Amino acid sequence: MGVYRSMRKADDGYPEVGDRKTQLGVTAPGDPPGTGPDVHPDEHGMIDPSRREGMSVAPHWTRLPKHRIPRRLAENLREKGFSGLAHAVEAEGTRDSFCWRYGRAEFEDQQLGEGLQLVVTGRAHAVIAPLSSMPLDQFRQRLASTRTAWLIDET
Repeated sequence: MGVYRSMRKADDGYPEVGDRKTQLGVTAPGDPPGTGPDVHPDEHGMIDPSRREGMSVAPHWTRLPKHRIPRRLAENLREKGFSGLAHAVEAEGTRDSFCWRYGRAEFEDQQLGEGLQLVVTGRAHAVIAPLSSMPLDQFRQRLASTRTAWLIDET
């Protein structure tokens, strides 16, 4: 099963790391204009896991928000007659994004690697959050350390 996220691909074939919604990472207050923050560090710059904030993921790429699913995938679905996946068929995402899968675990609350956890917030949404309180920069580094474990999976 695993978790899915739409991200841009770097030149080396892995997800781009950064503070944009189409990259491997999280946004915080003060990051690029026009992006709502994924996390809200406290006055000491710490991310509190009890806030259930982090990097958004979904149980399958067809369950991502339609503005995150690459348009080319919607075209493929329409060509194959998958009109029952209306949400995915109406995709509005950028053509330069890909749907990436991390792991094969069930879509349920669990620890994911060193210092990270999956926190399910709804049927089609979860966040990869810190397992314990940590500085924003450390959390971003932990997310980036998963980079080579993400695989493009648009099936």
